[in-house]
Amino acid sequence: IKKMINPAPIIKLPKNIIKQYFDYTGEHFVEHWLIAKQYRGHELVHTVITKIFNNSISELNILDLGCGTGICGHFLKIHNTGNHITGIDISNRMLNIARGCFIKGKPVYNELIHIEMTEFLKQERSHLYDVIIFAEVLHYLHDFKVELELAKKSTSKKGAIVCLIRRKEGKGIDFV
Repeated sequence: IKKMINPAPIIKLPKNIIKQYFDYTGEHFVEHWLIAKQYRGHELVHTVITKIFNNSISELNILDLGCGTGICGHFLKIHNTGNHITGIDISNRMLNIARGCFIKGKPVYNELIHIEMTEFLKQERSHLYDVIIFAEVLHYLHDFKVELELAKKSTSKKGAIVCLIRRKEGKGIDFV
């Protein structure tokens, strides 16, 4: 009864809860966010990348952390952004949907890896990325300073880390 009356605050979402949620909702994610909610986060990511890299966007090596169903990667490839795109996600069901993304008969993602993003970033990797994308995934972490520091180590000298965070103030939704 004490725990019901005075519950401890949730400081960090357990990773298995996040995985279960996206495994459960994966099949309806595109319809819900992209169509029903008119999601435009992928467009903002593309705009930021284009402003930073100008005419060299087609040659970029991109890491899409929490790539989900591949909405962002698909949009980038449609707009000739990225030579090599690696997608990372905790949900295998979401990755299976991303595996079905093709442009002109070629897969959107060069690699799709089923792993939690922090674990991926902690792995010893000699591979550097020109762009690392955190599109609406940082809010699932308690303190994302660790992930940003790890991402910084995996970014090329002229690279960029693009973070998309949704905030709600008043009516509608805004992106930062």
